Amino acid sequence: MKEIVFTQELFSTCFNHLLQDKTKENMVYAIAGVNKTSEGVRLLVKELFPAGSDDLDGQSGAHLNPKRDFVKMVLKRCLKEGLSFIEMHSHPFVKGGVAFSSIDWANEERLMPYVAERIPKIWHAALVFGQSSICGYLWDRREKKIAPLDRIRLVGCPLQFIPLGQGRKEKEGSEREEWNELYSRQIAAFGKGSQERLKELKVGIVGLGGTGSIVNQALAHLGVGHLILIDPDVVERSNLNRLVGATHKDVILKRAKVSVAKRVARAVNPRIKVTALKRSIFEEQAMKRLKEVDIIFGCTDSNITRVLLNQLSIQYLIPYIDLGSGIETNENKDINLVCAQARTVIPGEWCLSCINGLKYEEAAKELIDPEVLKDLREQNYGIGKEGFAPQVIWLNAVVSNLAIAEFMNMISPSPFKKPAPYVFYNALKPELLIVPRKRREDCAFCGVEGIIGLGDVEPLPKFERERKIPINIKVVGDCNGRNTNK
Repeated sequence: MKEIVFTQELFSTCFNHLLQDKTKENMVYAIAGVNKTSEGVRLLVKELFPAGSDDLDGQSGAHLNPKRDFVKMVLKRCLKEGLSFIEMHSHPFVKGGVAFSSIDWANEERLMPYVAERIPKIWHAALVFGQSSICGYLWDRREKKIAPLDRIRLVGCPLQFIPLGQGRKEKEGSEREEWNELYSRQIAAFGKGSQERLKELKVGIVGLGGTGSIVNQALAHLGVGHLILIDPDVVERSNLNRLVGATHKDVILKRAKVSVAKRVARAVNPRIKVTALKRSIFEEQAMKRLKEVDIIFGCTDSNITRVLLNQLSIQYLIPYIDLGSGIETNENKDINLVCAQARTVIPGEWCLSCINGLKYEEAAKELIDPEVLKDLREQNYGIGKEGFAPQVIWLNAVVSNLAIAEFMNMISPSPFKKPAPYVFYNALKPELLIVPRKRREDCAFCGVEGIIGLGDVEPLPKFERERKIPINIKVVGDCNGRNTNK
């Protein structure tokens, strides 16, 4: 799969510039990070360079000639920063299927090998926009030839996929009829488009404890096509009050939580593809698989893991839904807080750092001493009457289903409600609050000078094999947040 990923904001800016004049061609250059996966490549648009009249030597309804200095300026940025190059122009008069003209082909057959020879480590793509369609190509570095791009991915609500080539044919026969019957009640509510989207999605779940096990089961019921499950832990007896699908035999056999989750998902849907990794998210294999997904669910009680997932989301332009819940007691061991929250991070709009939603101090302590993590869990959950952190399945179910509702709204071609990016549930009142959030322009993650869209250009955190902790994770600032249930 070869695709280009835009945030909703950058795509709108690009489209509006290219199609602002229906009588003249227009041009936009972009620099992009890259996400290389086992399934292909995603170019992650980071910054746009719309061509103004001073950047062009000629412009008409059938001709566009950028100045050499304009092209060189963008390519120098690519060379200096290790970013890839995307050139985009419009055929504003085309209402149907747009295609490269003979002049376009002549330019690309000359320019793409030229750029590849002089900046061999970057990727190079070209797009042409019509009024209602887009066509695109990529220089295949391995084959040393121009190859078609498959699609454009728009990160927003809704999450959109714009095909750039011929779509897949719909399956016919008994399998199609069985599929329609199995999901008939969901199709009645959200339409076939949503169900088709679910089937094509690859979703990552980090942490398969109390909340993660419920999210896993729900996604399997909904019809998600592929799950990537990541958790290094095994089932313990104290997990059985909230770990969906776990049994006493799993405790005796010290079965991995991801194995239990895989069993649950396959029991619900035998056709679902499940990749279960009994690994820490800081291990290279786990991170490589996670950056392949379409959406990430964070269901972990580790502050440093939350920092990493926020970074991964923004760096690779992958939406991230963070789940949290907690029960706190006072000095008399009476319950004074029961709450849960679901926070949906859409790259380009905001991140957890923008709203002071990351506990950097605790995250840093977790890097130093694993025993600190146990103490922090108890401090932040609140110590219960029995001397340990309270955790109950019904609160996990509340926050999990709030998160699933936002997930369904995001992936539906036509969202059924206004997005609620930060939902807070107070069980003692009870009340459900939508918390305001806003991107901070100076944010180290998603600000203008941040790591947004850098992809593989920015190294992922490494770890020391002996201590199994990351050694180059970004931990900056002074923010607050709340832990999630494990």
